[in-house]
Amino acid sequence: MFLQLRIRKKLQHVIPVHVQNVAQTVIKTIKMALGKAITFVKKIGSDKDLRALCNKSKSKAELLEKLGFDDVEFEDAINMQLVKCHTYEAAENIQQIKIWFSLL
Repeated sequence: MFLQLRIRKKLQHVIPVHVQNVAQTVIKTIKMALGKAITFVKKIGSDKDLRALCNKSKSKAELLEKLGFDDVEFEDAINMQLVKCHTYEAAENIQQIKIWFSLL
């Protein structure tokens, strides 16, 4: 925490405030999209309506736009969920979601 404050104070002299604000907005947006991807990975196994939405989409790009994240964020969400798995079966379920999503 202390180190972050020191770095932030040093950057204020180098980087203009409006650039810092834009960077903070971008970081918040990325966190939100990653959160949406994680929620998607958690819900897709049990939410029939969500699966129906995925299967009815005309293209993967259209689906990703509706869901609010991109392929990279989906991969990050998959990797984060795989790290949390305590059993082989749980990890296999996450891998199946990844494969299913790649086939859309």
